[in-house]
Order: sequence, then structure tokens, then C-alpha cells
Amino acid sequence: MIPALILSFASVVPPGGIKRFVRHPLLLATILWALAHLLANGDLAGVVLFGAFLAWAVFDRVMQPEAHAAEEEGGFGKWDLVAVIAGIALYIVLIAGLHYWLFGVSPIV
Repeated sequence: MIPALILSFASVVPPGGIKRFVRHPLLLATILWALAHLLANGDLAGVVLFGAFLAWAVFDRVMQPEAHAAEEEGGFGKWDLVAVIAGIALYIVLIAGLHYWLFGVSPIV
């Protein structure tokens, strides 16, 4: 889940190295999120919910046109660091109890 949360934040911060490396970070984050939840939830409701998100994200990513613009040079910058720190911080908050409070399920078994 940590990579999914980092990619989610990378999709909303100004462009940086993550956005140059991953063209559609929110779609990839959704794919990772759905896969992680499908592995953790085997009940029918979970398979339908997370499977639908996975199917949508994969379909949407496949249908996206590839960018043919010249790639910008440069490495990772301060906004990538912000995305990494925010993603890890949100993961810690979710593990600490927010996930249970919001959804009634503890992510730690």
C-alpha cells in the first residue's frame, strides 16, 4: 500500500520525477490498491468492489494514448520528496487506527 499512497500524492503535486517516470500515477496507484485489497479480502463483496476498480483502472490505462512529447530531463525533486513523505505519513495514520475508524476493519491482522 505504501507505493499506492505515494503514487496517489504524486498525481496531485506539481510535476516531478515520479510523474515523468510513471505517466499516470493515479491509475497505477488504483491498480496497486485494488490488487492489495483483493489479496486481503476473499469475500464476494470485496472481489466485486476491488475487482471492479482493478478492471476500470487497467482498462483506462490501456486506453490512454502514449505521450510522444520529448521527455524532460531531470531527476527527482522536492515535490517527489513531498509525495513520498505524505504517502508514508498517510500509511502510518491508516495503520494507527484511521482505517478501522472509517471502514470497521483493521489492516493489521
